[in-house]
Amino acid sequence: MEKEIAIQILEDIKEGLYSENWKTRTLSTIKQYRKNLLIATNEDLKNLVEDLKKYPDDSKEYEEIAVQMSNIMNAIFNK
Repeated sequence: MEKEIAIQILEDIKEGLYSENWKTRTLSTIKQYRKNLLIATNEDLKNLVEDLKKYPDDSKEYEEIAVQMSNIMNAIFNK
């Protein structure tokens, strides 16, 4: 992760702490970043992205891989 991105995440969390509804906002911010980081670092998704590049957008294989990717992301977001 780049330094600037890490700093932005911390600034967003800090901003949440100073808001009126600080607990809810801060927890929501942390959960969102956590889920996005889990998706960005998921090895299965990385491999599927590489596989996806091998096929045209309108192919059956592309669609099947896209569904697999969607299922993985949904599982992460619904935790």
